[in-house]
Amino acid sequence: MVASGSILGLMLTEQTLVATQLTYFRIYMAILPLMSFIFMAMTLFPAVDKGLPAMIIGIARQLVFYVPVMLIVPKFVGISGIYYGSLVIDAVILLWTLFMVKKEFNSLRQKKYENVQEC
Repeated sequence: MVASGSILGLMLTEQTLVATQLTYFRIYMAILPLMSFIFMAMTLFPAVDKGLPAMIIGIARQLVFYVPVMLIVPKFVGISGIYYGSLVIDAVILLWTLFMVKKEFNSLRQKKYENVQEC
């Protein structure tokens, strides 16, 4: 994030990057470290025999959020809407996934507590 111009310069050797493009790159990459949590959650749910939440996360992210936002927002905001929209979509999905995982862990703890009381 600090030396993004140098990093992008290594990949795009024949292109001069302007400040706006570097800002868009930083916006797009800002949430990338947290995206691994979403993918781990999509692995967690099938592992506890609940594939539906993982499917909903994947479909909601791509079809429910990305397609409409990427088709509508740029018409009103311009190119920057793609980058800001992507950041907002991933942040919403991350928060939603955090909520779902917390709820699932609470459910698993409750089942464990019930099983211990039965013994």
